[in-house]
Amino acid sequence: MSEKQVIHLKNQPGWQNSAMFYQIYPIGFCGAPYENDGQPQSRIRKVINWVPHLESLHTGAVYFSPVFESDTHGYDTRDFRKIDTRLGTNEDFADVCNALHEAGIRVVLDGVFNHVGRGFWAFQDVLRNRENSPYRDWFHINFGGNSNYNDGLWYEGWEGHFELVKLNLQNPAVIDHILDCVGGWMEEFAIDGLRLDVAYLLNENFLRRLHQYCKGKDPAFFLLGEMIHGDYRRIMNPEMLDSVTNYECYKGLYSSFNDKNMFEIAHSLNRQFGSENWCLYQGEHLLCFADNHDVTRIHTILKEKEQLPGLYTMLYCMPGIPCLYYGSEWGADGDKKDGDPSLRPCFDVPIQNKLTRFIGELSRIKLGSKALSEGSYKNETLLNKQIVIRRECPEETVLVGINADQSGFNININYHGPAVDLFTGEARELNGCIELPPYGVGIYRLGPPREGDKPEAPQTVASPITMTIPSGKPEQKPAPVPKEEPDQKPAEKMPLSVSYGVINGGNREQANAYLREHWLFATDMVVHGIVIDMTKLPGFGAWADGKLVGLVTYSIAAGVCEIVSLNSDAPGQGIGTELIQRVKKAAKDQGCRTLTVTTTNDNLEALGFYQKRGFDMARFYRGSLEYTRRMKPQLPELGEHGIPLRHEIELEMYLD
Repeated sequence: MSEKQVIHLKNQPGWQNSAMFYQIYPIGFCGAPYENDGQPQSRIRKVINWVPHLESLHTGAVYFSPVFESDTHGYDTRDFRKIDTRLGTNEDFADVCNALHEAGIRVVLDGVFNHVGRGFWAFQDVLRNRENSPYRDWFHINFGGNSNYNDGLWYEGWEGHFELVKLNLQNPAVIDHILDCVGGWMEEFAIDGLRLDVAYLLNENFLRRLHQYCKGKDPAFFLLGEMIHGDYRRIMNPEMLDSVTNYECYKGLYSSFNDKNMFEIAHSLNRQFGSENWCLYQGEHLLCFADNHDVTRIHTILKEKEQLPGLYTMLYCMPGIPCLYYGSEWGADGDKKDGDPSLRPCFDVPIQNKLTRFIGELSRIKLGSKALSEGSYKNETLLNKQIVIRRECPEETVLVGINADQSGFNININYHGPAVDLFTGEARELNGCIELPPYGVGIYRLGPPREGDKPEAPQTVASPITMTIPSGKPEQKPAPVPKEEPDQKPAEKMPLSVSYGVINGGNREQANAYLREHWLFATDMVVHGIVIDMTKLPGFGAWADGKLVGLVTYSIAAGVCEIVSLNSDAPGQGIGTELIQRVKKAAKDQGCRTLTVTTTNDNLEALGFYQKRGFDMARFYRGSLEYTRRMKPQLPELGEHGIPLRHEIELEMYLD
């Protein structure tokens, strides 16, 4: 037991309903060996360094997958009273909990009570003493049989996995031991809740006892259960658990965006939370997620990565408690078919990129909106590739529009009047429709503005971000910045007759061919850790004699417009400058507050070019390319002018 003083948060019952959850799988997160090597190392303290990152996401609770001593992956517990040796000591974890609590972030632990590992102390006693063990009835054992491990006895394992020994939750001694351990966690670590592993298998009388015990000690203690299918209310009710995992909508989320069929997620949400009497879970707050430690990462499973903002907008604006899985907020990959370790990697530092900032904005919006936290649900307008949902409570009504198509779309709504864009805080007039850009979203509170609607200027977290480079061939480098309007223009250079226009269906193929030519056929670009297909981005082109001589592509999310690529074939003609001006106007028209672009420390031409055109250096990400190089080994050590390629610089322009 740790002797440290711990910080207990004074939670109110139901605190979880307006909190954003963040899941950490500690053994993977900390880079601990898969097999318990018995070598103590204080790896879990790493979480303390991530607290600023968690704050930037407006995290309300960290859900830790197993932290207690186990054989391998954590779900094969050896001792419920001891933090896993590979992670550190009980004192280390108490420090982690204190750091989180000081930041106002709650702590929820994984309670693995259906089964334990073969190394569990009581099971080891049974193996040694057989019928004479005082713990023989803690498990489901037949001393006349044999196991896959040739123990000379048979026991029940979890779903045929005999490395996981099923506990007898009808034995009062087992229940007393578990409750005593939970009480110890509440005292030693001041935990705020539990997530119960495979809760759908747990004995219901045990769940009642656990509820009575935990709520008796702390009425605000949160009890969450893993539920994959079936009637959630079987264990989510006033006598058992507060909430369960919403696997039905997990599948509906990625499937709807992959198939561009918003009817699927709309059907699931209406079935669960709609206004009709037959709807299943009105007023409940289920834990909703895009991925976790058991399933393929959303960035991997999503066919079009441009759909990520729309998918996360749905996740944060639909009824429920949104939960992020560590690393997915910046677009980390992981495929289930490559095994569980691929889903549970170690990241040295958190990454702040465009997606991270967008999710932080969604968290801010949800925290500030009672309708999004507690309101009723309705499918306002539903099409294959577009959806508007209505969240409503007595205090306010919020409409959320999502466009899953590569083309812009004006979607009809049943409202004419004033509204507030919750991303920007700007007043808007909605005249029976919401204008959505390609892959765009909009969140509007109906009615006039209120004091405090405009958000504070975005806060910068000094963490590495990944580099803006095209994916593909090793020799590729970022496109050169146009060299324009030098002090001494060559006398022989004649001005071109250039026309400018929007990239649209009529010229899209010409633009795509231009991108392939200038980016060595790699039109997929890694922008801040997110793979983006430039051929599907909005943009502007410059033409001379029918030939495309310049092109800019950009993306817009959460009130920020980011230039993704900029090319000009005619230096000194002002083409790059004019293309930036057109992006600037488009950004203003869509309510953006800032225009950004990222370059590397070696790109002196880009730094000069953008600063001369009104950008200022806003954020410096020291050493970020060292992390990028692990993802992209082809990234050279030396950049332009022989300068070591190490850092990223983000330039920013505030739009009037």
